[in-house]
Amino acid sequence: MSKKISQLPDLAALIEQHQLVQGKPCAACGCELYRTNMYQWPQPVCVRCHPPRGYHEWSDQVDALYPRKRAS
Repeated sequence: MSKKISQLPDLAALIEQHQLVQGKPCAACGCELYRTNMYQWPQPVCVRCHPPRGYHEWSDQVDALYPRKRAS
């Protein structure tokens, strides 16, 4: 079983619980999760680059799914 397939239930729960959408990897951090309920920005924004209030409580789940990019 691949890593992506084994993580799908966790990803689906995270998306549903926090009202996120999955998209292309963010150029800055590599995360694929975006928030759409931002009135300041008409387009979805990366959840790691523009974290919502309370993000610190579930940021470890995002980090487990999408490891942070290392500076080269």
